[in-house]
Amino acid sequence: MQPEHLIRSVLPVILLIIFGFWLQKRHYFSEETVQGVTKLVSDYLIPCTIFTTFIGLDLRPEHFGLAACTFLIQLLFLGLGFLTARLFHFKRRFAPLYPCAFAFGFMAIPLFSTVFGLENMGYLTSMGVGHELFIGLVFMPVARIYLKGETAGPRQIGKNLLSPLFVMIFLALALQLLGIRDAVSATDLGGGVIDTISKLGGISSTLILITVGYRIHMDNPDKIRESLRLVLSSDLLRQLWGQIFPDGPHGGAGFLF
Repeated sequence: MQPEHLIRSVLPVILLIIFGFWLQKRHYFSEETVQGVTKLVSDYLIPCTIFTTFIGLDLRPEHFGLAACTFLIQLLFLGLGFLTARLFHFKRRFAPLYPCAFAFGFMAIPLFSTVFGLENMGYLTSMGVGHELFIGLVFMPVARIYLKGETAGPRQIGKNLLSPLFVMIFLALALQLLGIRDAVSATDLGGGVIDTISKLGGISSTLILITVGYRIHMDNPDKIRESLRLVLSSDLLRQLWGQIFPDGPHGGAGFLF
């Protein structure tokens, strides 16, 4: 991408975040409204974005390999997070879980799609499938056990896998693997539903970036320093992995970091 094109692509990201921050300074929305928009995006609009991307993909073996690789790498980071927490003192109990929390839906999708376009999200979406499987099968159960002392049995895992996100992923995969994607899209009903899902997914990036800006608070230096510490420690683990496997553990995933 040429520098002038990069600036043109990145500038909307920065301006939308600044716009959200500007709205927050004017208390434009109540906290309940912001939480409601956040829940709408995470529960329904992000799944629509992933469905739209997957339904248009020409699925290849490397897409599944990338999803599996992402799952395994996050599993590794979870272990490294708990190891790091034993070696260093962190104020927050959730610190061991932080290295494997990539905020895929709330940061990766809007940033990538805004800069490169939804039509180029194939590999990122494959990573997202591995990421979300890790969140549903491993991260959430471990978080419940570690932070709340709750049990996380098959029922809870099954509930995670029946969320709108996984329903959309499984539906898109089914249409692809059964070879009926084009036939469904060609019908008035099927094409209309897919177009509606696409339009819903299309507004997610804008809402996410405005919401991110709205939730930025710069009035507490202690929290800013703590956030920087967590971000730097997490990034250090990823950079260390990148140095150990500069081309990826299987020769093709080094670009993840």
